[in-house]
Amino acid sequence: MDSDHYETVDLNAVGKLVLKVLEAKDTLAMDITGTSDPYCKVFFEEQNYRTKTIDRTLDPIWNEEFIFNVRSTSSKLQIEVWDYDMASADDFMGYFEINVMEVVKQGGLVETWYDLEAHPSKQEKEAKKKKKKNRGKIHLSMRLFQYHGMTKYLFENNLASTMAIVHHAPKDQTAEALAHVFYAAGTKPLVDLVSFAVLEEVNKTVQPETLLRGDSMATKLMKASSKLAGKFFVPSVLTLLVKNVMENPGHVEVDPSKLPPGDNITANQEALRASCQRFLEALLASFNTAPILIQQIAGWLGGIVQTKFPDQVVQALGGYLFLRLFCPAISTPEIYGICKDVPSPEARRHLLLVAKVLQTLANGVVFGQKESYMVYLNSFIETHRQIFANQVWAFASGQLTTGQHLTTAPVSFVTLIQDLDYVIKIMNDSFPQVVQPWLIDQTVAVPLKTVLHDFCGIIDHQ
Repeated sequence: MDSDHYETVDLNAVGKLVLKVLEAKDTLAMDITGTSDPYCKVFFEEQNYRTKTIDRTLDPIWNEEFIFNVRSTSSKLQIEVWDYDMASADDFMGYFEINVMEVVKQGGLVETWYDLEAHPSKQEKEAKKKKKKNRGKIHLSMRLFQYHGMTKYLFENNLASTMAIVHHAPKDQTAEALAHVFYAAGTKPLVDLVSFAVLEEVNKTVQPETLLRGDSMATKLMKASSKLAGKFFVPSVLTLLVKNVMENPGHVEVDPSKLPPGDNITANQEALRASCQRFLEALLASFNTAPILIQQIAGWLGGIVQTKFPDQVVQALGGYLFLRLFCPAISTPEIYGICKDVPSPEARRHLLLVAKVLQTLANGVVFGQKESYMVYLNSFIETHRQIFANQVWAFASGQLTTGQHLTTAPVSFVTLIQDLDYVIKIMNDSFPQVVQPWLIDQTVAVPLKTVLHDFCGIIDHQ
């Protein structure tokens, strides 16, 4: 996710507003020649534009188009008309504003002439004079595209269209975009999406040891959802632990071929074991404050896997919580917002070794001859195997309910718009494969395809 401002975004409100500033007539004469050099300033939320200047006229024709990302239908579109002056400050000529909800009420498409008013700061004063100055009229066209009119089909018919998109575009970007879009619709839709993908993966898996171990869309969605859910949570758990390692990496190298001169491998083994103990205790204890989203996905994952591979439940949960959530953050803390500085080579090696041990524990295996220098840590793994299994199952089954659950990071507005555009382009480009077959009401197919096509033209033009 990007680093811009995080906020709760209403998926039913967001969209794109296409504004055409066409022309004006009978505007004020601001110059001694009896004409003006009009241009418009356009304001919407944090987005600002300006038209070109039309010289020496009271009836300017601009014919300019502007596209705005809409955060809320309660937002106002504001237009100011100004007279350009080369030698002095520009002169204000007129003002117009409209609430986006007014466009919604008129079916999302409006083209008409509007009276230009005094500036809002002067309107009260002008009203008291009981003489309203004629500032002319402005001709505007506004078309509002609301995403939910298109994306609502992703959520119907047991997510059939969404799953078709998952198969049609099996990319990390697709998984991340869908995770963000579904989470914007609520926690449950995202849990449902991940659950459908996992169920499909479980049903087609033959060898239990390969379950959720490949780079499938199920694992991509698990990764995307855990990244979203863990945005605030993971740093809250790991920041102090990582900070201590970065400030004092210690001596934990256990590979004889990489052992620094003067180091004692036995002492290093004990130091690494102690560090693994600290990390593991903190991670297992953190389940009491994990976001509800992580717990719900873990719960569904455990239940789905248990129906076909009951012996693989702990490994599946360990894969989700550690392979997808904790261990990548331990290995690369600078990417996950845990630290600003890149760890030193010594600290990086320390963190990589800890992540390796914890992931091996989560996988339900031990170190073998391939990494014989890590075999010493097998006793640590065996000692904590049952503790680990009990805690992850208690978490997934909802037995751990104490503590204050941390908030899941909302999807930022900028990210959500980008992801919605990406998903809608897939819907449009592959309409016969990923949308039309799964529509409950086939009569909407033609108008929906038209809207998708028009909207993608807007995306490309923006």
